Amino acid sequence: MQSGERLTLYWEDTELERRQPVATTLTLVRTGKGWLRRAAEWARLAGGRAPLLSLGFEESSGDRSLFTRSLHVSLPQLAAGTYRLRLRITPRNGSPVTVEREVQVKTPRRVRR
Repeated sequence: MQSGERLTLYWEDTELERRQPVATTLTLVRTGKGWLRRAAEWARLAGGRAPLLSLGFEESSGDRSLFTRSLHVSLPQLAAGTYRLRLRITPRNGSPVTVEREVQVKTPRRVRR
């Protein structure tokens, strides 16, 4: 995908109890590391990377047996590289479910005139 593009996410869950509060978090973290970053982490001069995108909300699972959601996210301008997108759903009375996907971001092509 291109830096700054809009991303559409869709998920569903059939295991949630009806009318249960559900907390959802979405994060985006850069995963690729250069030699300088690896050296700084090895020397304990740098820690893990902070999320470039962090979004959270809580809602009810509703009255249906199938809990579905879609979300449109406009990504910030990102440097080309590899990123990890993590979606975590935590029902109040259950175990959290986490799904991760690797995203490759490319530099947008410039149009010549």
